[in-house]
Amino acid sequence: MPKVTILFFAHARELVDKAEDSIEVDHKMAYEDLKEKIFSKFEPIRGLKTFLIALNHDYLEPGSSVQLKDSDVIAIIPPVGGG
Repeated sequence: MPKVTILFFAHARELVDKAEDSIEVDHKMAYEDLKEKIFSKFEPIRGLKTFLIALNHDYLEPGSSVQLKDSDVIAIIPPVGGG
């Protein structure tokens, strides 16, 4: 099973109280299964109403499947505001 790095940004970082961590994942996963795997380890981010998941700088689409390998980086990106 590959071990991937999870990066948390903005409110997601505040919820889990860390900037990054890692998890073991299957080599091939559906978007929804990957999201659930992340939720199961980092329960507080279930509270986010919306967020994006990126894999190695590319945003993932709901309904998609991904191939994962060691050293992949997954980013959890909630909506951010600015001014």
